[in-house]
Amino acid sequence: MDWIIIIFLVFLLVLFHYFKIGDYFSPWFITTLVWFGIMSMFQFENGLLYPIGKHFYTCLLIWVPIFCFSSITTYVLLPTQYRKKASKIGTIDINYTLFYILFFLTLIATPLYLYQILKVVTMFDSTDLLYNLRILATSQEYDFGIIKYTYILNQALFVIALWKYPRIPLWQITLILIAYLMGQFALMEKNGIFMLVISTLFILFEKKIIKPRSIITTLGAIVILFFLINFSKEIKSDVTVESMSFIDFIGVYILSPAVAFEYVTEDLSNQFGAHTFEYFYGILHNLDIGNFIVYQRLQEWVWVPLPTNVYTIFMPFYEDFGYIGIAYFGITYGTMFGYIYHKFKSGSFIAGCIYAFIVKVLFVQFYHEDFIMSIATFVQYTLLIIIISQTTITLLPKSPS
Repeated sequence: MDWIIIIFLVFLLVLFHYFKIGDYFSPWFITTLVWFGIMSMFQFENGLLYPIGKHFYTCLLIWVPIFCFSSITTYVLLPTQYRKKASKIGTIDINYTLFYILFFLTLIATPLYLYQILKVVTMFDSTDLLYNLRILATSQEYDFGIIKYTYILNQALFVIALWKYPRIPLWQITLILIAYLMGQFALMEKNGIFMLVISTLFILFEKKIIKPRSIITTLGAIVILFFLINFSKEIKSDVTVESMSFIDFIGVYILSPAVAFEYVTEDLSNQFGAHTFEYFYGILHNLDIGNFIVYQRLQEWVWVPLPTNVYTIFMPFYEDFGYIGIAYFGITYGTMFGYIYHKFKSGSFIAGCIYAFIVKVLFVQFYHEDFIMSIATFVQYTLLIIIISQTTITLLPKSPS
């Protein structure tokens, strides 16, 4: 079965390239490439993990064709007359006054946020600084107010600055990057670093600054970096007794979700989309609206035989709706991401910035569902992009002459 799927995925990649349907960062190409990479790596895992189950194979064969067909159809059927302007969207004007106000704000707020966190962390054992940072980042005990949202501001500013380079000079981009990394260090979060890397590669590729081989090299370096970050956080872990080897790291963080998906079963509860829409049910619960089940964001650990608690993008859809859910959200995500990609290729600066976020979602689909789970971040990020992109902001409507 593995080789049949691999051959099918290769056929799709060749088809996309031959007919020049989008580029390497199109939704359909990324999706096919990601699953081709996962299936290919399984041919060399040499018994490190249990075999892939039939549920995963079925979901994959539903998801990839439907997602690709939906995204390509949306892209092709929409108007095409302005599609060649994508590489020039960096020339579109923005509200530079607002950009620089937020730029100076983040240069003040981000170090303050890191200082507040370090002040709390250093109250405990300093020998476990990195581990304590991660514990604090996931704890609800301390509230740092509005400054905790600086990481979203840094994401938006960094993406805008990259698109606007060289209009926004390199030294300012560097300062935003430093603030971004400071915020990610405070959170001890790999997800933000991956967003940084993927969005950078996407923008530089679309601006024709780098070539595909640079993307491959960078992604390989990121895997090694994540291994080192993970190694630094393993102190006092409740799950692993001894440090992971690099091969174990690949197995746990890249390959194990596909195997672990076999442990996922359909939820028989009557609550509509309890797992898929858990974020929204959480909001309703906090507002004391209704009596809903709110599942924990972090999933239970399973051993395959390496420990993992991630189950691919298919998990919430399958739990709530079975195979029909895989097909439905394949259509929904394919159509939505295909539309955003089309708008970007049509020369929309806002769509280009938004798609920089979507690219990360597409790349991590082998790991977990990342769009709905990050919907609050996505909405705030998108609003910042839209506001900064307005060259004129009118608070009151003009009176008729």
